[in-house]
Amino acid sequence: MKLNYIKLTGIIGTILMILCVFPYAGGFFLLIGIILAFIALNEFADYYNNRRIFNYAIYAFILQIIGVVITSIVIVYGASDFLTSLGISSPADLGNLQNINWKYAINTSNLAPFLEIITIGLLVIFAFSIASGIYFRKSMNMLGERSGNGLYHTTGTLVFIGAFLTIIFIGFIIIWISFILLAFSFLKNKPLEKSIQNPLETITVHNNNFF
Repeated sequence: MKLNYIKLTGIIGTILMILCVFPYAGGFFLLIGIILAFIALNEFADYYNNRRIFNYAIYAFILQIIGVVITSIVIVYGASDFLTSLGISSPADLGNLQNINWKYAINTSNLAPFLEIITIGLLVIFAFSIASGIYFRKSMNMLGERSGNGLYHTTGTLVFIGAFLTIIFIGFIIIWISFILLAFSFLKNKPLEKSIQNPLETITVHNNNFF
C-alpha cells in the first residue's frame, strides 16, 4: 500500500510538471508538481533505505535555483546599465523612452557591454544546469539500482543531456520529455524483493548455507 501511495504521488506530480507548458497556470502546475515529485522521492529514499536518492535530487534543485537567481541578477544589472547609458537612471525616467532616437541610441558602445553581461548570465545558468543535471542523474541512477527499474537511469541521462543542451532551446524540450519518462518510471516501479529489503538477512542465509 505504501508503494502505491508513493507511486501515485510521483505520477500526479510529474503529470502536473508536464502541464507546465500551459499558459498562465503552467507555473503553478510546475511548482505543485515539483513539490509532489520531491515528496515521492523522499518516500522512495526511506522505502529503499538510501537517503542519497532524495539528497542528490535536492542538491540538483538547489543548484538550479541558485543558477536562475544569479542569472536574473546579472541580467537585471545589465539591463539597468544599458538603460543608464541611454539616460534613464530611475523608474521616473522611463517615460523618456518614447523620446529616444533608437537609430542612434543603439550603437556598439551601448550595446556591447549589455551583450557581454547577457552572455555571462547565460554561461552562469548553463554551468549550474550542468551541475544540477549531474546530481539529478546520480539520484535517478541510485533509484534505478535499488528498484531494478532501468527507466530511472534513462530519465537521469535524459535530464543531463537536456541540461547540457540548455545553451540551445532543444535542451528545454528534452527536459520536458524527461518529465513524461519520469511518470512512466514511477508507474513501472515494482515492490522490493525481500532479499533487497533485508540485505543483512540475505547475508546471514548465505553464510549459514556456506557453513
